[in-house]
Amino acid sequence: MRKPGLGMAMVATIAYVAIEFASLVVQHAFTSGSGYRLVANSMLRSVWQIYLGQACLGVALVVVYPSMGLWAIPVMTVLGAILLNGFALYLRVKIAYQETIGALAKVSELHLSGRQGHVQEVANMAVAVGRELGLGVRNLEALNYAGLLHEVGLLGQDVGGPIAQVDVVSWTTKGAEILGAVPFLAGAAEMVRCQTAGDECAGAVSSVEARIGGAILRACCLLEDECRLRADADSRPTPSELAQLLRERDAWLPAGVVTAAVRVANPECSEQV
Repeated sequence: MRKPGLGMAMVATIAYVAIEFASLVVQHAFTSGSGYRLVANSMLRSVWQIYLGQACLGVALVVVYPSMGLWAIPVMTVLGAILLNGFALYLRVKIAYQETIGALAKVSELHLSGRQGHVQEVANMAVAVGRELGLGVRNLEALNYAGLLHEVGLLGQDVGGPIAQVDVVSWTTKGAEILGAVPFLAGAAEMVRCQTAGDECAGAVSSVEARIGGAILRACCLLEDECRLRADADSRPTPSELAQLLRERDAWLPAGVVTAAVRVANPECSEQV
């Protein structure tokens, strides 16, 4: 009799976890504006231990019930409540982080005329490029944060003209220093710093992922600027024109990043025109 009961408990636990996780992903993606896939990967990497604990409690209830009787139910319920409380606290903290990053991202572009929505577009584009290049979940999450905050170093500066024409080194270095003060944004900070070539990046970090992330951010920032300009001029750029733009503006960008960025950005430009 125990084997069927144990099997039913495992099936019920898996169904419960799947439904709860899906509802949390939908809610978090809706409030943060991020893609469902990125949110799901990020949350699964962070909370799988909690779900494993819940599954173990469900199985343990079935196993100990024959010997403990009805006492097994309140004991396991209390343990489950403690586990869920910790899970809820973790989610509140994570959502608070996301909301703070979103607010700071909006602030970073308030003083720039016609730039509303730029950082979100760059973040979305950068994650898509990173996924095409095979970056892992942890790096995609850092790339998303870096995309949202890649221009935070421009706060307080009087910027005239397109951002792409402004000295990159000055505001990327400042932005990396701001983000570097937050431990969980350390990876994003190095990607922000690496939006420029030369000793400013190579001397500061040794991570290949940070340099690739910085190149992706730079390419996506340039392409998003071009998409906006073309939209105003009612002109649709071709992939070859976008690739030429990147090579002319920043010859240091890796060929693989240029190809992936142009492939992702070209439909975006078509939608804006």
